[in-house]
Amino acid sequence: MRPIRIVIFSCAGAPLSAEILQHIRMCRSEVLDEVIGVVLSRPPARPRDTGSPTGEPHRARRLSRLVLAAAAWRLQGVHRRVLRRLRFSTALRRKWFRYRRIEDFCLERGIEPHITRDANSTESTAFVRDCRPDVVLMATFHQILRQPLIEVPALAFLNVHCSLLPEYRGPDPIGTVLREGVAYTGVTVHRVDEGVDSGEILAQERIAVGDARTEAQLRPLLSAVAARLVLVCLDRVRSGRLHGGLAG
Repeated sequence: MRPIRIVIFSCAGAPLSAEILQHIRMCRSEVLDEVIGVVLSRPPARPRDTGSPTGEPHRARRLSRLVLAAAAWRLQGVHRRVLRRLRFSTALRRKWFRYRRIEDFCLERGIEPHITRDANSTESTAFVRDCRPDVVLMATFHQILRQPLIEVPALAFLNVHCSLLPEYRGPDPIGTVLREGVAYTGVTVHRVDEGVDSGEILAQERIAVGDARTEAQLRPLLSAVAARLVLVCLDRVRSGRLHGGLAG
């Protein structure tokens, strides 16, 4: 099957996207070599902490944020140096380095993500267009996209949603499933349109919630299924059979 160019859309810090990519890496790592760009949505800015009635921020809190930022930067540098030394051993690198956030994937792959608060902006649309993607693959991206952006990929704009659509549309399907105590949920891969998780369903698989009571317990089950369905859909894109209807 011919290679394709993939751009990933996700929320900054998203563990679900990272776990999906982790599963793909462990079973078919060559697929991740096709990723040529990443777009991350930045959460809205939090109100500034004034700290006191006079409006002056707490110096201790400001200092702690600076210390944490510096430590994170140093840690990323350590990751880069170690990964360069481990580059000779793909198997060892896979075992040592685990994607816990989507940024970990970018770090390992040497991809500079495009971070945006408005994916429909001229700047963000231009970034995606310059990547010349065949496929855009989206997961945990909490923005409604508009047609000029949706039309950019040459072959497909796909979204991974952790529910059995059309049930539990919206930004928190896992939390909603857990709160309602349903026995079954699942994963859906669908085309992106201008609605909320309303595009054509391409692949879907049902799983039992079982004893899972938290998102951290349910997410690994969903991410494994999501990775499998993503690979099915990407293979169908490569072979020109994505219009074949529901699978899974």
